[in-house]
Amino acid sequence: MAVWNPVRGKLVGRDDVWASGLSHLASARAGDGHALLLHGAAGMGKSSLLAALADAAGEQDVTVLRAACGEDGRTVAFGAVRQLLGAYAEPDHLDDGLWAGSARLALPVLRPEGGDEPAADSYAVLHGLYWLVANLAARGPLMLCVDDVQRCDEASLRWLGHLLRRAAALPVLVAVTCRTGPDCPGDHAEALPGVAVVEIGPLTPEDVAVLVTLEYGTEADPGFSARCGQATGGNPLLLHRLVTDLRRGGVQPEATAVDEVSRLGPALTASVLSRLSPDALAVAHAVAVLGREPDLLAPFSGRSEAVVASVLELLRGAEVLRPGSLEFTHDLVRAAVLGTIGDAQLARLREQAAQLLNDTGRPAETVAGQLLHLPTDGPGGAGQPWMRVVLRDAAAAARRRGAPAAAARYLEPVAAAVPEDVVVKVELAKVLAQLQPRRAIELLERAMEQVPVARASAPVAIQLGMTALGAHTAPQAFRVLGDVLDRLDAELGPEPTGEDRVLRTLVESMLVLTGMDEKSTIQAVWERVRHRRPPAGDTPVERQLLAMYAAAGTLAGDSAATVVGHARRSLRTDDIGVGGWVVLASALPLYLADELDTAHRALDTLIEHAQRRGEAWTYCLALSTRSQMWHFAGNLVEAFADAQSAHDLAVGESWGAGATMPQIALADVLVHRGELDRAEDALSTITRRRFDQFALEYHHFLITRGRLRRARGDSEGALDDLRTCGDSLADSGIRNPLLAPWWLEATEVLAEQDRAGEAAPVVAVGAELAENWGTPRAIGLALLARGLAAGAGGRDPLGTGAGEVDLLTEAVETLAGTPARLELARAEYHLGSAHLRRGDQPEARKHLRTALDACVRCGDRVLLESARQALLEAGGRLRSSLESPVDALSGREIRVAQLAATGHTNREIAESLFITVRTVEVHLTSAYRKLGVRRRSDLSGALSNRDGAGTAR
Repeated sequence: MAVWNPVRGKLVGRDDVWASGLSHLASARAGDGHALLLHGAAGMGKSSLLAALADAAGEQDVTVLRAACGEDGRTVAFGAVRQLLGAYAEPDHLDDGLWAGSARLALPVLRPEGGDEPAADSYAVLHGLYWLVANLAARGPLMLCVDDVQRCDEASLRWLGHLLRRAAALPVLVAVTCRTGPDCPGDHAEALPGVAVVEIGPLTPEDVAVLVTLEYGTEADPGFSARCGQATGGNPLLLHRLVTDLRRGGVQPEATAVDEVSRLGPALTASVLSRLSPDALAVAHAVAVLGREPDLLAPFSGRSEAVVASVLELLRGAEVLRPGSLEFTHDLVRAAVLGTIGDAQLARLREQAAQLLNDTGRPAETVAGQLLHLPTDGPGGAGQPWMRVVLRDAAAAARRRGAPAAAARYLEPVAAAVPEDVVVKVELAKVLAQLQPRRAIELLERAMEQVPVARASAPVAIQLGMTALGAHTAPQAFRVLGDVLDRLDAELGPEPTGEDRVLRTLVESMLVLTGMDEKSTIQAVWERVRHRRPPAGDTPVERQLLAMYAAAGTLAGDSAATVVGHARRSLRTDDIGVGGWVVLASALPLYLADELDTAHRALDTLIEHAQRRGEAWTYCLALSTRSQMWHFAGNLVEAFADAQSAHDLAVGESWGAGATMPQIALADVLVHRGELDRAEDALSTITRRRFDQFALEYHHFLITRGRLRRARGDSEGALDDLRTCGDSLADSGIRNPLLAPWWLEATEVLAEQDRAGEAAPVVAVGAELAENWGTPRAIGLALLARGLAAGAGGRDPLGTGAGEVDLLTEAVETLAGTPARLELARAEYHLGSAHLRRGDQPEARKHLRTALDACVRCGDRVLLESARQALLEAGGRLRSSLESPVDALSGREIRVAQLAATGHTNREIAESLFITVRTVEVHLTSAYRKLGVRRRSDLSGALSNRDGAGTAR
């Protein structure tokens, strides 16, 4: 790279840097995305280098998009992004294919004031912007230039990081400049993954001499050049300024002029500004404060249009402004201009600018940018009512763009100026919920104190509940919601109508939802709702409450028939609900009651909704739930595909730090596949604070870790986990036998060690829970546990007198009529093993073959190996292979191959799975190789062949 001499058009002193820049450009043009950060102090030529590199890219038919982050750049959400891509949101671009697929999610960001369509969430916006860039890059190489990224707004910087994590396969070069120094907010390289950082330091004495000679157009005296270098510290901008002043003053580059250099050196910019007339200084102040607002310079500065026009030309001639532009030649110059204004006067100018921008209809965020610069002591930029209106409008625009940090920044001074305003507190809490949830909760609690009337406090309590779920402090919200619900009942009476009924239903829904999050409130929430009459489900809010009743009843051990009825009615329409909670709450009782088709349709709907809206968190949660459902259905191949996709997405994003279900779902499948190290790695990434307090995740974790320890041969460690799971469930009041069937797992371990005495009470617990739930699967598993215990102790622990084979035979017959394929395989295996121990080899072979075939279809490699060994011991024979090529695929490869086989394009697959097209290509290539196919059209047959693998003879 090199430093650009704006006068002579020469690159001086940075040849190595220039070469590096061109190398990155060449790689990007070849389809290998790159990122370059030019890093150095003010005036080192970073912007000139970036401009020169952009010009070189343009000459090579690269589309160049530029953004310059000025001093006010951090006040507008996605300000840099809008400079880069805003032109593509103009009407003439909306129908040209750029906005196909997920790219449309970016429209609220790029349209003025965010447009009419709100952004789904902040991740959806990042996702949409990525696909817009991908669409642009599909038309040809692309270069994104962001100057002075240290002043970039938070939302744009976050998106650049999002893009760079996915840009490896795109013909895109992201080139940014970042200033060092004590006056800068910090080095932004950490926010830009994979960026190549190039440090740009002062010019060497030899380079200074070259530049001075070029500026003068004649050979400079070495002593003169050396003194110029000393005066400017080798800073190219200051050097150019110094030489320009010397030339204008008639100073020649001779040895006799060295003292003149020393005189001018210390205050180059000040010397220029000191020569400006009052008119010129007033216009310079207007440009520095207002920015690129040519129509407002005259009224703001109090000068005529003619005077403004002539002064602008004068400022350009003096190299205060760039030619033909309202941009300062450098931030140092702008800072020097602002430095001629006292703090009090600058505050008055900022307020005057905000008033003028507001009166002329500029966007609220533009006006707010001025208000945020006003002094923060006292009311600051929210001291007057019109200012508060502007700031709240700006916050609403930022929320529509999916920029919560910007929205919070606009609302903070409003909340400080009017602490008594509950509405503002709640608005601020809503945006802080995504950034600082604990502070959001504090704001909502203070707001609750200000609204003693239950009707007024109910919406605040609902928001508190949603925020507490994200902050993992649900019991706190549960108590608040309970108090509000009691007061609502007292205010509204037993049968509220109209809006009061809706409000009460929403409060109760949130009460139940927060009450199910942690163990400590499960019994309390069930006591509240168990005797209430369920709503009819005629409205979306009633269906939401029905879903919560269904989930609460499932945890508390209500009968399957009752909760399934609630769950079905809650899904009578395609209501998704906020965050997908209606679907997720209904899916749990449905699949635990073997209503798998209904649960499957509901989860598919939610997943498609999340994909369409770019809601990655909801997608991840729904995918994890569907993985558990597939597991429950005995389809470990599909469970693996969903779990792997959810896990890979969660661990790659900052919002995934608090995730637990993707890791647990993946680990559970990996244990069945025999990939124990990977399973342990997945569980080890769970870092949620107070994890042992959560109602669903913790118990899933314990039973999964218990299975893992058992697979490693650590029976005692497995029993510890399983018993801890049982004790925790009992203490919590969770009585569903299938949510985390620790009792069956523990019985199996104890039976292996002939510890019938210890198994008996465990079996009794499971049998009671299964009887209450009442599904054939639950009854069948209770029979299986009884049979295992009878095999260890010689009799049924429940005292019926039935023997091991009779109980296991009944378990097989009961499970055969359910979707419990995996549990049926276990029952067949244990029944075959029981016959083998009794010496009945023909009967043993029959059941072990059945078990082995089921294991192949389900994808349980661990049970398959056990069944294989037992079958061989019983005299059975096997085919040469027990595995299908499909078993060699990773979870992500399975899902990609399935989508490709059903006709989806690589682009459609990438969008639906929240991955890149290159990642799809890599997975497809690997799947082709493992499946032994060459064409997309062969995938369907190859994927369906796994049922024929490994059939026993």
